[in-house]
Amino acid sequence: MNTWQILHNSLRNWASRLPPGSVPQSLKAEQLINREVQSVPAIDAMVRTFGRGQPPGEPSPEQAYFLHQRLAFATLVSKVLCVPGSPPDVTTATALPTPPETFGFDLQVEWLLIGAWNHEGRRAWRERVLGVQPRF
Repeated sequence: MNTWQILHNSLRNWASRLPPGSVPQSLKAEQLINREVQSVPAIDAMVRTFGRGQPPGEPSPEQAYFLHQRLAFATLVSKVLCVPGSPPDVTTATALPTPPETFGFDLQVEWLLIGAWNHEGRRAWRERVLGVQPRF
């Protein structure tokens, strides 16, 4: 199994163990976006703990909701990273190179759930919350 697949499976497994999470239905879009921003330090800490292989702790229902948003984005990106390469070795090779050993699991998790989320994931989520046509 390739490194991207291991990351993808780990993220899916974490998402499946999380409580579903919830936010008050009465929140307006801008309030929901502000709550997500306020949750960043706590969720970033959980992500870093998970990346180091330690139990990340139990999130509040609101934190679980926002963590699920990140995990949905990260599992999509990680699935794209798992696209098989060319024959003859399509079972283990990926079209994109396997990360170097210096880019360990902890850094991969942080890159997807913090770095990539801050760069594109949050923007896409905000557009969805605001009902704006997503930009690609």
